[in-house]
Amino acid sequence: MYKHLTIALALSLPLAACGAEEETPEPTPAVEAEPSTPTPEPAAEAEAPAEPEVSLDPPAEGETTTLLSLREGFAANADAWTGQRVTVRAQFMSATRVGGTLNNVSLVVNREDYAEDRLRHSMMCAFGENAPEEVDLMQYAEVTVRGTVVERFGRAGLDDCEIVTE
Repeated sequence: MYKHLTIALALSLPLAACGAEEETPEPTPAVEAEPSTPTPEPAAEAEAPAEPEVSLDPPAEGETTTLLSLREGFAANADAWTGQRVTVRAQFMSATRVGGTLNNVSLVVNREDYAEDRLRHSMMCAFGENAPEEVDLMQYAEVTVRGTVVERFGRAGLDDCEIVTE
């Protein structure tokens, strides 16, 4: 019986010594704060950028409109827009090939607008017989296209598109 007690004590001695070398940190003296200086007021928030101007009427010949104006104007009065040949400024989203031929590009107003409703807020610009070999644009790059306004799935689209480079 003493043998077991001796072994238990022998094993517990190193454990008791583990904490013996630790020093308790001295409490740090309180630092007296200097008289406070008034904190400057945060700068007034910059005004949010103004919403883009939206025209519900088709542009005059030779004028460029925005994708937002086309989308909203078409929704308000599709008859006024359908069949009009328009030049539209937008952001490039993606390109689609069918059978190895470039078929269309998808356009968006901007990244935030597209994120809000991906299907409803994008517009297809379909190429006709004169489709380019490729589209060398980065996603969300500004692009100007010209095409004929058509109704596609209850919303505006463009047919016979071309990318305007001038």
